[in-house]
Formats: sequence, C-alpha cells, structure tokens
Amino acid sequence: MIRRTDVFLDDDHSREIYIEAQACGLPVLVSNEGGPHEMMDDGLSGRVLPGADAGAWSQAMIDLLNDAPLRERMARTAPLRMARYAPAHAFESFRSAHLAAVDNASDTQTQEAMQPGAEQLSDAVMV
Repeated sequence: MIRRTDVFLDDDHSREIYIEAQACGLPVLVSNEGGPHEMMDDGLSGRVLPGADAGAWSQAMIDLLNDAPLRERMARTAPLRMARYAPAHAFESFRSAHLAAVDNASDTQTQEAMQPGAEQLSDAVMV
C-alpha cells in the first residue's frame, strides 16, 4: 500500500513509519516537532515543516505533487539516506562510536600516567 503513493505524511511521531516510507522510496513531509524530523534530510528526502502551519503543509504537498522531477529525486534519495538506519549499519555505528570512546579514554589515561602527579611536582619544588 505504501509503495503506491507519491508522497507520505502522517501525524504519527514515531520514527519507524517515516523510515519505512523513505526506505520504500517515498518523499516524506514531517513536522519540526517530535522525533521524526531528527532523521530527515530536509530538501533531500522530503521536507521538514512547521508543525502548526497548515499553509506550509499545503504548499509542500502542492509543490511535490506538481514537480515530478523534485518528487522523483527525493524518491531516489530517500532509500539511500535511510540505509544508515538499517540494523547492520546501526550496530556498526554504535560499535565504532564505543570503540572510539574507549580508545580516547585509554589515550587520556596513558597521557595522565606519563605526566608527573601533583605530589611529585610538590616534592620536586621542595627539594
């Protein structure tokens, strides 16, 4: 059903439905309120719109429905942008971020261990 539409918009604030719509190749319209706008690329795979601005929503729908090249470009871009939310990619991003954090913490501890401690400095000053 979702693949047979030209544009997707919904008042649901869960990210999953928007990820699914974009993965299916649909440009999406989302509100700048709530969570879905955080995973949107405004202008690339859809539009982020002011939540209470009915005029902006109407105009965005008209623009996408009347501009086939724009709609088709967003439809081609949407699945590519959503690939970053695929489970395998999400796990690898999570893993890489944590490994980098551990490496940074380890580097900081190594640097601190190589520097004289405060008590060593005070002993050296008293000598």
